[in-house]
Amino acid sequence: MTHRIRKALEQDNPELLGGIVEIDEIFVGGKELNQHKRQKRHKSRGIVSQTAKVGAVQSNS
Repeated sequence: MTHRIRKALEQDNPELLGGIVEIDEIFVGGKELNQHKRQKRHKSRGIVSQTAKVGAVQSNS
C-alpha cells in the first residue's frame, strides 16, 4: 500500500481535493509498558510513543 501512496505523491501536478473530503486519523504504536527500558520516551500515559497517521479522500457523492 505504501508504494502506491509514494507513487501518487511523485506526480508533478497533483490534484487538490475539493468538494466533500473525508479525513480520518489513526495512532500507530505499542504501549510504553510493553517496550524495553531504553526505548521508553516518557513514563506518562497516552499517545506519547505513538505516531499519528492521517488520511484524506475526496467523496464523489
